Amino acid sequence: MSNLFLLILFCLAFFTLARKYKGNLSGKKEPVQRTSPKTREERGRQGECAVSYILSAYCSHSGGYFFDNVTINFAGGTTQIDHILLTKKGILIIETKNYSGWIFAQTDDEKWTQTAGKIKNIFQNPLRQNYKHWLAVRTLLNFLPKEIIQDIVIFTGNAKFKTPTPKGVLFLDELEEFLTRINFGYIADDEFQRAIGLIEYARLERSEDTDRKHQEFLNRTFGGS
Repeated sequence: MSNLFLLILFCLAFFTLARKYKGNLSGKKEPVQRTSPKTREERGRQGECAVSYILSAYCSHSGGYFFDNVTINFAGGTTQIDHILLTKKGILIIETKNYSGWIFAQTDDEKWTQTAGKIKNIFQNPLRQNYKHWLAVRTLLNFLPKEIIQDIVIFTGNAKFKTPTPKGVLFLDELEEFLTRINFGYIADDEFQRAIGLIEYARLERSEDTDRKHQEFLNRTFGGS
């Protein structure tokens, strides 16, 4: 738990400094504002930062390799993957969700429900969302056995499931131990390097323009929901 506490402090400091320097570089003085709840986007970035921290620590001693925020062309549009972890014992596709309150969910449901006080939020089943990510990577790395690429969803906030936690969902404090149990198969050195190279080549540039175009594709496909 001490490592998790340090991790959260690290992420909070990172985003606080990032916002501070963004204001300084613009040459404008940031107006004094009352403390307000973080936006969903900010909470999402904090959750992704926390997962990245754990993946980085894991790779530093395991020989693994990971990518953050990978956008690739797929199925007539784009798909955006939070994290891809490559190890000699398998590849893991990770979707990160940062929620609070209670979660009501079934593995096969199209939508899940979050309640926080009087607020009710319906959101896409992240297991289904991550399946598309898995399919995109599986198509790209089609020289590897199907079972060697697997996917999980990590909840990084303080949400609690009021229904049984669906299979394939973990909480942040369970991730480190899960990584030590990865054993989906074996990837030879040349295949490992080829997989890294293909993902690096296929990924679109990390930029606001890439994010904007991906969001436009989502809006066209799902009507902005």
